[in-house]
Amino acid sequence: MSTADKPLARDMPILVVDDLPAMRRITRNCLTQLGFKNIHEAEDCAQALELLRSTTMGLVISDWQLPDNATGALVQMFRAAAEHAELPVVMVAPVTQREVAHAMKGDDRTELLIKPFTAELLQQRIKQTIGE
Repeated sequence: MSTADKPLARDMPILVVDDLPAMRRITRNCLTQLGFKNIHEAEDCAQALELLRSTTMGLVISDWQLPDNATGALVQMFRAAAEHAELPVVMVAPVTQREVAHAMKGDDRTELLIKPFTAELLQQRIKQTIGE
């Protein structure tokens, strides 16, 4: 069975990090459409890190540009903590953010998702990231 054909664990806890409420809502709606139910939200890095300390997450979907974070540093923070070093991450960025791909080079636990996206594209990136 190929990666694309394997089922995803729909009860997996997912953290959505974005400073824009509309983008969090869009991402949540896509995840809900895909059957995910255990969805948590954070509007900035501080909230994301606090949730990661208190709740075990199976995946993080994060905006590349967060106001309280140097671009992409949130993933570096995850990777620096032993308990989150292998945490799968989908980084969401506008097509103009070419440095995202360069910054993620060699990180096989992080996938890039370009805005705007569909539920199907999100599902593909999730499968690629978690290796199912």
